[in-house]
Parts: sequence; C-alpha cells; structure tokens
Amino acid sequence: MDKNRLEHLLSLSESSILDFKSEIDLDSKRGKAKFLVEVLELANSPEKPAYLILGIEDKTKKPVGISDEITEERLQKVIADNCRPPLKCVFENVAYMGKRIGILIVQGDRRPYFLKKDLGFQDENGKQQIYSDKMIFVKRGSTGDTATIDEITEMILDRQTNGFETNEELYEELNSLSSNLFHINNSIDRLNDKGKRERAIEYLFIGIVSGLGVGFLQALGLDWEIYISGIFVSTFWISVLASALKIVRFGWMRSVLISLIISVAFVTLSVLLDRSATQVLITLGFPSTLVLVWSGIKGMVGGITAAFLGRGEYEYD
Repeated sequence: MDKNRLEHLLSLSESSILDFKSEIDLDSKRGKAKFLVEVLELANSPEKPAYLILGIEDKTKKPVGISDEITEERLQKVIADNCRPPLKCVFENVAYMGKRIGILIVQGDRRPYFLKKDLGFQDENGKQQIYSDKMIFVKRGSTGDTATIDEITEMILDRQTNGFETNEELYEELNSLSSNLFHINNSIDRLNDKGKRERAIEYLFIGIVSGLGVGFLQALGLDWEIYISGIFVSTFWISVLASALKIVRFGWMRSVLISLIISVAFVTLSVLLDRSATQVLITLGFPSTLVLVWSGIKGMVGGITAAFLGRGEYEYD
C-alpha cells in the first residue's frame, strides 16, 4: 500500500470495514482478545477488503506509529492460532509522517468467522470476562456487537456461494450455527442475571458498611445531627475506597449518586423511627451492639432502595 492510499483511508470515518487503533497489546490476554475480536468484526463484514490500521489515533487520526514488535509473522500467527475457518490477511508497513504505520488487510470470504477456543481475561476493573468460541462478532458502523439471527443467515447464504459444494455441507453448518446461537442466548441471559446480582450486592455492601460506621459514631454518644449528617460522607468515602480495592465497580459519579440515595433512605428511617428510641436505648444502658445492628439495617434498606432505583442500568457490559 502506498502513501496516497493510506491518506485516502485516513480521510474516511471508521466503519464496518475500517478501524483505527493507536496501539495493540499482544503480550496480555486482554490485549490479544481485544485484537482478535476487532479482526473478527472486520472479517465478518460483507464487504472486502477490510482494513485495521495500526499506529493511528482513532479520534484525531494523529500518526503515533507502532513498535518493532508488531510484525507480520506475529500477527499472522495470532490470527491463525485463534480464528476459524482459516482467515486470509495481509500485513503491510507504510512510512507516514516519520512514523511506521501498520495496515492489516482482511480478505476472508468464508463468513462467519469464530474464535477457535474461549478466551478468558480480566477487564479494566479486574473482573473476569470470557469471549466464547460460539460468539459471532460484527461491526455496525463503527460499533462492535454480536451478530443477530438475520446477520448469521446472510453470512451462511453468502458462504454457500463461496465455499459449500453440497447442500449437506450447508445443512451441517446451519445446524452448528443454530447450536451456537442457542448457546450465545443462554450465555447472555446468565451474564445479565449475574450482573444484576453483583450490582445489587454492591449496593447492599456499601449501605450496610456505611450504616455500621455511622452506628459506631452513634454508639459513642455523638449528637444525633452529627452522626446522621455524616452518612453521606461515610457512604461516599467507603464507596470510593471499595472501588479502589475493586470490591465494587463504582466511579466518582456513581459513588455520589449512591451516597445520596442511601443517605436519604437512612435519614428518612432515622427521622421516622429512631430519634427518640435510640437516645432511650443509650440512656437505659442497652448494649451498643443494638445501635450498630439497627444502623446496619437502615444501611441495608438504603442499599435496597439504591438497587431498586438503579435497576435500569443493570445491563451487562
């Protein structure tokens, strides 16, 4: 590929046959899995050739170049070892603005393309993820996704004209893909359920721990206004610390929102039920553990409230 052809591609936006990456990491499981998914998305595009351009920032189109470790031999081996059926690709280097730019040209014509085996890795939040060998990756515009039934059918019909010699081969492949699709749907359902449970548990954890912390302050005999007004601060910093330790997956914005919801629920219960009762417990010398338990219950109610209000954001990602 010459410089003029590269400049033409750089003038285009990302699409189902064009992707820009500033870098790829083939030394980590996560980086290798991400690279393979990007290749498979391009391979499953109905148009060919498709291009994965390396060493170019996708937003600015600024050339940053690639390292000498990114070679044709290495890329071809990663693709050959992990993709099925065999996927034809060509890798070229172009010197552009003093940088080495890599162009992976995907030319496969036997869609659909899959992974040969499941690929497990940890995401940016330290959570275990798996790309299944039953999944069919595609691109819709510049966005990656998994294929629909209609898209799979289109690929099979296209493949019939490019590789099947008999109807028996076609039927065998359709049966295989039907099984794959059933597996994918079940996997997505399980992952969605798992995501819902994990998020609800996260909210309960933050609520209970925050409630116990405020209950401890209350058991020490601090004024009502002090320990109640401290629930937001306690919840916020506990959620930030838990997120830093990867116990939960909260960002700053979610920490603020969850803190507000739990605080309102906690304070509401306190105002309605226990302002007088708690003081009586302390005055009469009841065990301070009762104060802690009650504060933990209030925190749990706050966590349940947060889980209910946030149920719409439970989509697994």
